[in-house]
Amino acid sequence: MDEFVGLINRFASIPVLLSGIYASWVYRKLGKELKIFSYFIFLSGVIELSSKILWFQKINNFPLLHLYVAAGFLIISWFYSSILKDYINKK
Repeated sequence: MDEFVGLINRFASIPVLLSGIYASWVYRKLGKELKIFSYFIFLSGVIELSSKILWFQKINNFPLLHLYVAAGFLIISWFYSSILKDYINKK
């Protein structure tokens, strides 16, 4: 069971990193709203990579979660604000 958990822990970040690579590859072709969302994907990739590096060095990576939640909330709020700008009453 411990081997299975170790494999999941090592390879679970690969989809996040691949998404970040793909988002950087198509970034110039995206519209404004999707560029904003790609910032969220970039943030996720950077936090995941940093977390994994700290985990392998046996350093506490939990403070990165606090940064990720706050920055992720701001980016997702910005994304929805740009998507819903015509539907939200500014008053």
